[in-house]
Amino acid sequence: MAEVLRDFPQLTMDVDGKEVSIMERTTLVANTSNMPVAAREASIYT
Repeated sequence: MAEVLRDFPQLTMDVDGKEVSIMERTTLVANTSNMPVAAREASIYT
């Protein structure tokens, strides 16, 4: 997930003839069920 957040803002796509960041049209969902409790709590705030 960290790599996606780092790399995605650099990617662009053409929308109506205008180049925009792919992050404007992206929703990221992370499954935290396998994470330790402290990491799950931290992921809510970051």
